[in-house]
Amino acid sequence: MKKAIKKATICSLIILLLSTHIVILGETIANALDAYNENTNIANVKYNVYLETEDGNKEYEKQVNISERQTLVLNVYVKDQGVLNDAKINIENSNFNIVEEELENEYIKHIDVQNNEIELNSIVYSNEVTIKVPIEFKKTSRFTADYFEKEISVTLTGTYVNEVEETVNSERKVKLNWTEEPEIAFIQNIDKYMTLENGEILLQQSIYTAVQDNILPRQAEIIRTKVQEIEGVYPKEVIVVANGAKLEEDKIRYDEQNGNLEIINSKPLNENGEIEWEGFINEYNVIYIYEVEETAKARTFELQTSVEIRTIHKAKHNNKRRK
Repeated sequence: MKKAIKKATICSLIILLLSTHIVILGETIANALDAYNENTNIANVKYNVYLETEDGNKEYEKQVNISERQTLVLNVYVKDQGVLNDAKINIENSNFNIVEEELENEYIKHIDVQNNEIELNSIVYSNEVTIKVPIEFKKTSRFTADYFEKEISVTLTGTYVNEVEETVNSERKVKLNWTEEPEIAFIQNIDKYMTLENGEILLQQSIYTAVQDNILPRQAEIIRTKVQEIEGVYPKEVIVVANGAKLEEDKIRYDEQNGNLEIINSKPLNENGEIEWEGFINEYNVIYIYEVEETAKARTFELQTSVEIRTIHKAKHNNKRRK
């Protein structure tokens, strides 16, 4: 009898847990449907916003290339009766620009590109207005970590008139995930090779790194190189200057025993939690100081260097060997 009661209790718990999950799942589905349906607070006014695919389908979240333009579709429909006046569509929290010169529609009254606002002419019932807005990635000098994957709010406001006036206010959301496959390049040279007054030898290696067309900003850059031996000796000291400024010691990892050098150059966040999008070429001057008895003489150097660049989305590697 006790076993039967215990089984019944367990079954009740399982049913209760399943019911809870069903309720949560139902709320999730309802919220999702509400985010993408066409209903507004006015029964006769329908509103939808989506991203158009190449085959004309609708998407509410889309991964796209930074170098390619996209189409944001705005759809407003006044059904059986009434008229929609003073309608405005406002785009907030965007990571793109409207390409105004390519945007034409008889229902557009005014475009405020600076504020991403489109003002519409009046829409009389039985008219459905579809506006295809060409957009392109908006490059900025400073950005937060989520800038390339923002959820964008697109709000419709206006006055619906049908015997009485009512305010229309409806929000839709889309998400654009901007990405790219950047090309990474670097070159390296020996700039100086000389004997110093104190008898030590100085060797200077220059390394230039770049992201093609500066298409994505760099968050971090790691340079690994095999340091040259002179008369069987690795340098006693390594100094790295990046873009004219000496790198801190904690960004330089040098093993004098095996000649392995690693340079880590990362961009810190500023006081607002932002990353700066700087120039696409980094210049490194790596200075090696050797304590040897020989003076600098003609010799061949084999430079073995690899560069890893971590952009906002991906890590890219490039390996090059130069004699």
